[in-house]
Amino acid sequence: MKKERILFVVSRFLDGGLDTVLVNYLNAFANLHSEVQVTIAIMVQYDGLEVFIDRVPKTVNIIHLVSGKWLTANVVKRYEGTISKSAKIFDELFFNAIRRQLIKRRLRGLQRENDVIIDFDSQARSFIDFDLPTLKIAYFHFSIGYLKRTNARYMDRVARGLMAYDKIICLCNDMYEECKKAYPNLADKLVVIYNPIDIAQIEKMSEVGISDTFFRDRYILASMRLEESQKDLTTLIKAYAILRKEDITRVWLPRLIVIGDGPHREKLQRTIDECGLHEDVILYGFVKNPYAIMSHAEMIVHSAKYEGFGMVVAEAIALGLAVVCTNCPVGPREVLADGKAGMLIPVGDEKSMAKAIKQILTNEPLRYKYKTQAKQYAERFSTKNVVEKLLSVCNG
Repeated sequence: MKKERILFVVSRFLDGGLDTVLVNYLNAFANLHSEVQVTIAIMVQYDGLEVFIDRVPKTVNIIHLVSGKWLTANVVKRYEGTISKSAKIFDELFFNAIRRQLIKRRLRGLQRENDVIIDFDSQARSFIDFDLPTLKIAYFHFSIGYLKRTNARYMDRVARGLMAYDKIICLCNDMYEECKKAYPNLADKLVVIYNPIDIAQIEKMSEVGISDTFFRDRYILASMRLEESQKDLTTLIKAYAILRKEDITRVWLPRLIVIGDGPHREKLQRTIDECGLHEDVILYGFVKNPYAIMSHAEMIVHSAKYEGFGMVVAEAIALGLAVVCTNCPVGPREVLADGKAGMLIPVGDEKSMAKAIKQILTNEPLRYKYKTQAKQYAERFSTKNVVEKLLSVCNG
């Protein structure tokens, strides 16, 4: 039987790469498969922090399972890092139990109304009714091997929960292989589906003019959440400091601009100041349309310790940009076609990163080679190709 009612579930809908991917899926269904009824259930409403909500097509049903300030205020404060210790304890003891009951009751009601439930960030397993006949699909967005090495107890618990799903989506072949190796009992449930990139849309958004004169000069760009346990911007700052000493008079080294926000902004700013780079490395903050800024950059640099795919790397090559990226688990190596579409460097190695950035900046033929080769590898991630594969999984 053809599945025509799909429910996406996500714990929160904010400004990260996962949220961008979900927006791409929702728009792809609206544009390519209008016959499919799509609903997104967001567990907790984050009010003004849901910056992508206006990019969700009008044909998609948006449902917040928990809303109202009395139930969500402390959740938002916790995300922003502004909650007091006493408020956090009280919230855990009292409000959290209410939220969980609401999510469970409302989600199960929605589950009965749909043919497929897609747990998009693998956070809904304690709320889904696995006895209902709904097809149950889980997405995993991070390197399973990395998390297994760094937090085996957590990852083992997640893997036990994933056994209840019908299918588990891995974002690249490397993720598939590491999951199969770490958890052989999940092997027959695993399916590889790349993240979708709306190439036409980001090209259109990249053509929008940049009003801020700040971006008129040359610049290197990093686009990432300021969260050090994964993104490791510290290594990039140290690499830039090495280059700054080499190019004292700023002959070939442009500014480094970082777009994105996160909990470690103050810590990173201290690192920048300690390196004497306050005029050279700029933490610009969140940008709703990063693509215009990306398209005018000399190059894109990505310093992650681990990924699940590397969304910004895929978007960069879709725009035909030169990329330097850590060869982290998992995703970037595959996205960059083993180094054909961009330069891969070791994780956490500021000297290698500095060397690679200098090569791109000072070697015009090399930069041109990467820029001209990049776009041909991006078609693998087109929304049409990806959504057709997801539909084939939904329809078995």
